[in-house]
Amino acid sequence: MDQILDNLKDPSWWFTGIFFLLVGILLTKALSSWLPNIWKFIAKLVPRITRKVQRWKERKILKRVKRYRQHPTEVVWLTTRYWSLMTLFTMYAGFLTISFSLSPEVADKSTEIKKLFPLVLPIYAFQLLIMWEQVVLKRVRKAHIQWQKRITRRSSKDAVNGAA
Repeated sequence: MDQILDNLKDPSWWFTGIFFLLVGILLTKALSSWLPNIWKFIAKLVPRITRKVQRWKERKILKRVKRYRQHPTEVVWLTTRYWSLMTLFTMYAGFLTISFSLSPEVADKSTEIKKLFPLVLPIYAFQLLIMWEQVVLKRVRKAHIQWQKRITRRSSKDAVNGAA
């Protein structure tokens, strides 16, 4: 109780209280007038950026599809690459699981995630790479099947007509 009475008599306590009260009021007023404008700007900017990134990504996929769709060997190579990455990912995940379960230091340092982060970070990179390869592989296989059907139809028409 004495501390409260001392604070009420102290001018620096009053100055601090009033100062931060005014700063809070001014900051609220400024943010309430600026925040909608900032939000509108971000809402206009984000779709443009995501659209550009999506178009860039789609262009890369389509270029790879165009390059690989006619060649069965390339499709097999892409499939092999995907499954080898998946095997590496599974092996690394197993390695992490075993090393974390068998290591006594991990139980002690589980709160210090910064030290374990470099060990776990590659698994996220592997996962992103595998997801990207899976998208490309699905599109290439679909385009390859369509390409083969297209060629088969032409060659069957030529065989019926007797043309070479």
